[in-house]
Parts: sequence; structure tokens; C-alpha cells
Amino acid sequence: MAAAYFFSENETIAPSRQFCTNIQTAVHRMIKEYFSLPLPSLRGHGENRENPFTDAQLLLSLSLALSPVTELACNFKLSRKRRAALLDYLLQLTTVVTKQLSDDGVKVHEAARTHHFLTLHSVRALDAAARTIAYLDGASADGADGTFKQAELLNRVRDEIVQQLGLHLLPAPGFDSSSLVSCCALLARFTGDADSPLIEQGVAALVKDQSERGTWTSAGVLSFGGRRLVYIPSVELSLALSTLALLDLQESDMGIYTAALPAMDASFRLVQSSYAKHEDASGWRNDRTRAGYEIESWTTAVVLQFLFAYRDALRLARQEQILRKYRASRGAPAFRSFWADLTWLIPLQGRYQVLESQELPSDRLAKFTSIVDPTEKNSIVEGIKSEILEPTIRNVNERPVETASFLLYGPPGTRKTSLVVATAKALGWPLLTLSPPVFLRKGIEGFEAAADEIFEDLMHLRRTVVLFDECEEFFKWRPNATSIENRTVGAFITSGMLPRLQRLRDNRWIVFVINSNAEKFELDDAVTRRGRLDKAARVGYPVLEAQLRYLRAWRRPLKPKHIRWFEQHLTSVEDEMRPLREALEEQIIELQREHPGRDEKYRAAMAEIDQRGARKLTKIVTFSSLDSLAERCRGEGLQTKITSSKMLKENLLQEFERSGPDSFNPPHRSPL
Repeated sequence: MAAAYFFSENETIAPSRQFCTNIQTAVHRMIKEYFSLPLPSLRGHGENRENPFTDAQLLLSLSLALSPVTELACNFKLSRKRRAALLDYLLQLTTVVTKQLSDDGVKVHEAARTHHFLTLHSVRALDAAARTIAYLDGASADGADGTFKQAELLNRVRDEIVQQLGLHLLPAPGFDSSSLVSCCALLARFTGDADSPLIEQGVAALVKDQSERGTWTSAGVLSFGGRRLVYIPSVELSLALSTLALLDLQESDMGIYTAALPAMDASFRLVQSSYAKHEDASGWRNDRTRAGYEIESWTTAVVLQFLFAYRDALRLARQEQILRKYRASRGAPAFRSFWADLTWLIPLQGRYQVLESQELPSDRLAKFTSIVDPTEKNSIVEGIKSEILEPTIRNVNERPVETASFLLYGPPGTRKTSLVVATAKALGWPLLTLSPPVFLRKGIEGFEAAADEIFEDLMHLRRTVVLFDECEEFFKWRPNATSIENRTVGAFITSGMLPRLQRLRDNRWIVFVINSNAEKFELDDAVTRRGRLDKAARVGYPVLEAQLRYLRAWRRPLKPKHIRWFEQHLTSVEDEMRPLREALEEQIIELQREHPGRDEKYRAAMAEIDQRGARKLTKIVTFSSLDSLAERCRGEGLQTKITSSKMLKENLLQEFERSGPDSFNPPHRSPL
């Protein structure tokens, strides 16, 4: 199941489309056929018969089978009858595993010692089951964690870490690296703190204890009674260590990852060197059982899980470094899971519901849709919502589907940047802003090298909004030169940026936006043509409908009389400006008919119309001017309160005459 999701997310590295289809088919068959066996048969399958470890793995597998992520990644739909049967198994097994988890932890059997390797897998399985039950069975729990007592178990886990660290420090017989790494993972689970000092010491001890070959010879042995012994393979420890590093990376920290990286690298080298083939099978066997050449299906499955976790850790670490490098803005990391490797496979209840129904809750994007854009029907906000936000959130991998890039152009001060910031917040993604100085930090001669480095970084990002802010000089139209010598530096920059943008768009792991204060006719055709960017929108000054909508939804409610005053005077301004604006628009339409090729004459004529419009449209209403007037109507700030309709009209006219910020007014001094 993990492999099916992994290749749905990383389809470019799959050996072939048929390979992915085979994995999907295998998952479907397992759910359809294997899970149709009676529960006692499933629990008693194999040499070790019923035991806590098998129960925990079976419980986790049932949770994965019932996850909508599995259905979407494997392209099938569970029948209502099959879902009900699996849920019944899940509920029964949850009861069994909960009973096995005592205040001390989990034992193989009553006479055995507690081993926290088993405790770790039982807690993971119960957490996964709790999420599934919370949604499918309508339980009142929030699905964030399992239903078991944590206080006593937490104390036992802490004591075990301290004891194991002491044994490692001496050194003394009895040190068990598998118990130490399991307890570190459990401590992170119970406290939510993956980089506590105790865990840091535990990770350091584990790295030091690992052999050069990448194995842990000190890992424990599980006894199932009689002569049946199970040696915990080193890759189990590698997997636990990797998921611990992933949990820390999810919190935008890198301490545990950095400390654990040498051990993860050594484990990867061990995996590379120990791959084997025997008869018709290929894969891995337990590094701690020397006898025989048989390929072990369980060890092979754990190796694959480790490889997925190791790759994700490397990717997240690189993403964290890139976000820090460019000082991306981001909120506090949202909680997704105590088990980083299960984050996307078994989602929280809200995400579960979205994937299952493919519908968003009514309040999911309410804050974003409350934004007022300058258009008559709020079409820019609605377009971003319907073509970017909703498809991305509904996608099983939470990545852009068809629309991954757009251009916002228009005069400065129209809140283009605010729209992009709101888009990032609505997705819950970081916002990385790139401006010209970032590209030109090494001078114009170093632009190509800087651009290569920047776009290489961007290609490694996932679930991030990237804003190219005020970079219009990189994308402006320039007259065709007759020779290379006559081409400007700007022309070379533009031609160099376009293929990079194309690759970034095709990658479809981020949403990127170009904000331009230039008008569309000033930009290169290669930027604005269909196919280069997914969408484009002009963000101009707010029209009358947008002005009134903005005031009615202002951040602090205005009185009805204030709204009436604004409506009266803003309508008067609109009646005066509309004929002038429509005349200019007709000239633009006529010009476009005359110059379908958008040649140099067309651009010169458009620039002339633009300048003519600036001279004629002297009464421009902006969101900022409305803010200033609304504050004065409420009596806020230091300026005189607006107390009448006449006073509002006078101040509105004064706003049209302003250019830039207010000047300092020196205090009046009386002559001596």
C-alpha cells in the first residue's frame, strides 16, 4: 500500500506504467482475497501463530485498506459490504491490541519480558486504527491518537531510555539498540517533541553503536516460546530512526535528521550491498540470521519502507534548507500525524472526509473567498478558488492538478501580492518570494548562474507557493534585433527565463505566480501566450461593485449611513469616469483588430492609449483610499472624523489629488 502511494506521488521514477499497475492490482487482490479469510486465520497465519506483533501489523494493514488514500492511489472502490467487513475486523482487532498494551508495554506472552519494539508497533497500529474508526464508525474521538493510557507507559519509556543510555555508556551487557530506538520513537509520540534532549542522546548512542557495515548487532531477540526466536533485523531500526527524523523535519527542525543522517546513509549502503536473488525471488533477508539464502518477504517489505522514509527525509531536509535560504514566510506547521511515514496514507478526519467525498467543507475556504478583488463579480478570487485551491486540496497527493501557475498584472497598489499571500495561507503552504535582487546578487554577468541555482532549488520544492514579485523587467517585450550584437542584455535574460518557467510549470509540485506592475502589452508574447502559464488576470483598480462590496465587508463594520454616503459619492464618480474608460476600451479593441500579430506598432499605440488614460482618468478609487476614508468615518486614527455626507465627498475628492504618502507638516511657530 505504501508502495502504491509512493509511485502515485513519484510517477517519474517508476520503472514503467505497468509496474505501477501491478502494484495497484496486488493491493486490490490482497484486500479482496486475503482479507476475506476469517479473522482467526489472519491472526494465526505463519509459524508464530497468534502474537502481538502480527496483530499490530494486521491492524495497521486494515487501517490502510480502509483509507480513501489507498482507493485513490490504487484506483479502485471498496463495496459497502467489503468496507463493513473490514471495519468489523478492525474494531475486533483494536480491542485485542489494546488489551495487549499494558502500562508496562507489550509482551510476546505472559511469561516474557516487555519489549518496546512490540510496544512501538502496537501504539502505531492503534493510532492508525483510531483515525479510521473516528471517521468510519462515527466515534467522538478526534482521531489524533489511540485509546490507551499514556501516563504510566510514558514513564516506563523514559526509564528504559535512561537505562539503555547507561548501559551504552559503561558499556555493559544488556544494551539493546532496538529497545532504545523504539523508546525514542515512543517518547516523541507521547510528548510531540522529536528533538528533546533525551531523544538527542538516544540518537547519538544509536549512531555510535552502528557498525561500519550499517548493522546493529546489539538489537534484541524476541522469543515466542520453545526454540522459536526472532532476531530483529537492522533495517527495522533504520526505519524507526528515519521516521523519527521525518517527524522532526515535519516541525521544520533539522537537529535529529542531522544527527541520524550518518546512520541512515550507512543503512542505505547496507541495503544496496545486501540485495540478493534466490531462485525466482529477489529482495533482502534478515542480516542477523546467517543461515540460508532465502529471500524474506517481511524483511524486504521493511527495506522498502525504509527506502521510502529515507528518501522522504532527504527531500524534506533539502526543502527545509531551500525555504531557509530564501527566507520563505510560513505559519506554524500544522499537525498531521505522530508517525511521519503514515502522514499521507492515513489522514486526519477532515482530510479523510475530503478524499472520501471529494467535497470541501463549507468553511474550508471561507476566509479566502471573503477577500474582495477589484472585479465586478470577484472573478479573480473565484477563479483561484475553483481552479487552484479546490483541485489541489481534493488531490490525493495534495498537488496542483491542471492549473499550477498564473500571471497577475496591472498597476501598483492593487493588492496583487495580498492575493498570492492569501492563496498560500488557504493551502497551508509556505510562501517563497523572489525579487530581482535575488537574481542579480552577483551582478548582471552572474545572472545565468544565479538563475540556474534558483530554479534548481525550486524544482526540488513541494507544496509551496512561489511568487516572482516585480520581476517584470525579466519578462518585458523588446524589439527584435537584426543581430546578436544589437540584442539587449534584457532580451537574453527573457529568453533564458522562459524555458526554466516551462520546466517548473510541468513539474506541478508548486504553485508559482508572476506579479507584474507592467500591463500585458508590455510583456513578452512568449510569457503571455497560452501554454506558457496556466492563467492570467489583470488586477486593476476596483470597479464600483467591488468598492461597495469591500466597504460592506470592511474589517470593522461601518454604519448603514456610512455605506449610503459612500454609495452615493462613489456612484457619482463612476458615472463620470465610465464613459471615458469605455471609450479607451473601444480604442484598445479596435487596435487589437488592426494588429493581430501584436507587432511593434501595436505596442507603441497601446503605450499611447495607456498614457492617454492616465491623463483622462483622474478620479481613481483604490482599496487604500477606501480604508483611509472608512477609518475616518469610524473616528479611528489621528485625522478628523468624517461626520456627514458632504464631508465624505470633500475628503474623497482630496484622495484623488494625493500622490504618494502625506508630507510632514511642521508645527506652526508664532513670531516673537
